[in-house]
Amino acid sequence: MKLKIGLGNRDSISDIEQQARALIDIAPDGPWGYAALGYAGMLAECEEASNEPAVLDPLSPQTWAIGLLVPWLLAAAPTVPYVVHSNALLKILRGDANGGMTVLGDMDLTNFDAHLTFHFAEIFAQAGNLDRGIDILALSVSKGFTPVEFIATHCTLIEPLRAHPRFAAIVQNAVTKLELVRRIAANASV
Repeated sequence: MKLKIGLGNRDSISDIEQQARALIDIAPDGPWGYAALGYAGMLAECEEASNEPAVLDPLSPQTWAIGLLVPWLLAAAPTVPYVVHSNALLKILRGDANGGMTVLGDMDLTNFDAHLTFHFAEIFAQAGNLDRGIDILALSVSKGFTPVEFIATHCTLIEPLRAHPRFAAIVQNAVTKLELVRRIAANASV
């Protein structure tokens, strides 16, 4: 059985819920089906399954996914950068900014790819370290992270950075980089 969990407007909430329930039937001890239920808006059921309350934005799939997955990920691969990110972010979202920053320690964030670098900006934004968050966001864009609408509007975890004086210039840099890539792609011969 092939399952497709929708992450956009192509699937209705009931479609995603049905797919999530099918995934839970296949792997009742796995976290993915419950995370999908959270995404689908089935917050009460997801909370019951995980024994974790919704934090920050209860409708955010990221909030539910990290709450359900972090314990499993920490047991499986505690030093993988995405796991470190998720663990730090979960602590911060639960109100323990110092604990989240302790998880990061003195990790060198400059060596990661553009996408993962962006996610570390989320941590600093949520912890209230806006100057460090905006520096990491700028670094991610300089590395090539250019989903402009996601940065400018959709990612709730970087919301605190949007009022920073440097934010608009960083978004404009992402726009410029994206336009360049589109021009190069349009002129490329296949």
